[in-house]
Amino acid sequence: MHDATTVLDYGCGKGGQYHSVQLRDQNGKTGTVQQFWGVSEIRLYDPGVPSFSSLPETASDGVVCTDVLEHIPEADLPWVIDELFSLSRKFVYAAIACYPARAILPNGDNAHETVRQPDWWQALFTKVGRDYPGVVAVLECETVK
Repeated sequence: MHDATTVLDYGCGKGGQYHSVQLRDQNGKTGTVQQFWGVSEIRLYDPGVPSFSSLPETASDGVVCTDVLEHIPEADLPWVIDELFSLSRKFVYAAIACYPARAILPNGDNAHETVRQPDWWQALFTKVGRDYPGVVAVLECETVK
């Protein structure tokens, strides 16, 4: 993982995946996410969860952002993606759903506020990433659920 020792999960939710989940590899070996990633520290950030609502004061080697960006209004995405890059020294990994969610919000809107094709996301990351030449962006855009 790009020789990372620290990773920030940006939009981690309640963080249970790091505390109560045991993974199993193809050889039957079990361990935590931290053990499988081989990192010394996983930092957690989610503005909607009080215990994780403060951004770290220092950058991590990598930033992971899964199932988050499609929930953000399009107008806010440039500064949010800039924040992802600014919090990383080596890489940003983003997994993005490029299709409408099944969930509908109480106001009738789709839970996936920004539904765009992978090329659009790639162009946005490329544009923002120009200011961070030492940080590699890896996108995984899922187009069908």
